[in-house]
Amino acid sequence: MAPHVENPLQSPTAPTHRRRPLPPNYIGADPYDLIGKVLRRARQSAQHPAVTFEFSDNTSFQILVDGYDPMYPGIPKVLDMDSDLQALFNSGQPLDLPIIGCTFITLLDLAFEAKQNHASDLRWEQQHRGIALKFAEDIPRWRCVGSTMEERDSTGIAALKGTFEPQ
Repeated sequence: MAPHVENPLQSPTAPTHRRRPLPPNYIGADPYDLIGKVLRRARQSAQHPAVTFEFSDNTSFQILVDGYDPMYPGIPKVLDMDSDLQALFNSGQPLDLPIIGCTFITLLDLAFEAKQNHASDLRWEQQHRGIALKFAEDIPRWRCVGSTMEERDSTGIAALKGTFEPQ
């Protein structure tokens, strides 16, 4: 009897896409290198816009906001993600999630800066990069991590809202 070899496209840890070129002047790990790793734990920093992934092979990776400096944080920045992914990160439960897809994506948001008289409010489209992850789940789907910045005035209304590029 011949050994059975599964089709790699049907394997729960087979990549779901091809490796893409990294952006120019990029500093950091290639998201494609996370494919095949098994996520054991994800934790968000309480002080900084960062999330750390810990894997079964004893490696860890961080998603950081590009240009963020903890010594000079400037306008408040936060990582932004879908509610299912946020719940997963905040569950505190051990995870066992093989990553079958990980790539950069381009997001497009409407940014604005509100002026006191509102007659001269500025609005613009802001493109930024995010990370999309796909786990080997019953129904695999893409989950996105991006980032936003927001500054509020004394009344609590957002005076400046825009996006930054996670790395």
